[in-house]
Amino acid sequence: MKNFGEKTKRWFKSLFVQTDGNEPKMLTFIKKEGTQRVISSILCALLGILLGYIVLLCINAENAGKAMGAILKNFGNFSSNPRLEKYYFGSTLVKSVPLIMCGLSVMFAYKAGLFNIGVGGQYCIGICFSLYAALVWQLPWYACIIVAALIGALWGALSGLFKALFNVNEVIACIMTNWIAANMFTWVFTNQQHLVNTSSGKSGFLITTAVTGNGTPGLGMDVLFKGSYLDGSIYFAIIIAILLWLLINKTTI
Repeated sequence: MKNFGEKTKRWFKSLFVQTDGNEPKMLTFIKKEGTQRVISSILCALLGILLGYIVLLCINAENAGKAMGAILKNFGNFSSNPRLEKYYFGSTLVKSVPLIMCGLSVMFAYKAGLFNIGVGGQYCIGICFSLYAALVWQLPWYACIIVAALIGALWGALSGLFKALFNVNEVIACIMTNWIAANMFTWVFTNQQHLVNTSSGKSGFLITTAVTGNGTPGLGMDVLFKGSYLDGSIYFAIIIAILLWLLINKTTI
């Protein structure tokens, strides 16, 4: 028992103090690449919250604290109402899906030595054609995803072609295609009056895939996070993230 106590004491000491010529284990743990990635992610999140709060202060200093409190509360509402907690968390997850996918596209291009600033345009053009395919052609949800991926890839290839053939800076080309895509989205749907849900108010929203019945299936998420708009798209984002990690870290391509 005495030996066990001594070993335990020595182990705890080795966490923070150099022993037997070895650096502290805690320092070794912090130096690991995986640990540094987690720490950097947390620091980025905290920095984002801080910058967001500064922006709110500039807009309306009087209510900045209440607004930031509401944002943090909605993200992790640990109240006495489990149903409300699931709703808020589901609403956060469904909004994170396009952010994850756009972030992956930026990361993948960056690994290839390019800056994909055109992800906003690729996202818009993908939404435009997938919505059109869903609402007008009434294609199934998986076909709409394929349409979005193909059109988004072709749109991104425009900047790549300008870079490869004419040595046009990809950042400039991406910014220009971003604006073209955004305006094209507006032009397509403002001219499709049968797609506007006039009952949604004076701003006029698009009818949803709930009307046409070809939206992304819930795959259990609609039951787990009842009341939120979360569906099976979160699975898709996770699978793509894993496949890209394997492609970048485990292949020679």
